[in-house]
Amino acid sequence: MRSIRVLRNIVTNYLRFFVTGVLGFVLTPLMVRLLGDGPYGLWVTIFSVTGYFGLFDQGIRPSLVRYVSRDHTRGDQDGLSRTLSSALAL
Repeated sequence: MRSIRVLRNIVTNYLRFFVTGVLGFVLTPLMVRLLGDGPYGLWVTIFSVTGYFGLFDQGIRPSLVRYVSRDHTRGDQDGLSRTLSSALAL
């Protein structure tokens, strides 16, 4: 049962990469034609820079989900406050 789920996840992951690549090849000329060279370049630059923000995340989001749900389930308001304060500070 587990191997079927792993195989399904692998196939859907590769399918997602393939579809994303095809969409990129199809949409790029269309967007250059509609936006023009300058605005398209600005659009690509903005999305590239914001994409790099994910590198600075350093696992804060998954950790925040884990510890907030844990503290909320336990009813630990102090722990919840410490977790959220630490995440905001980082």
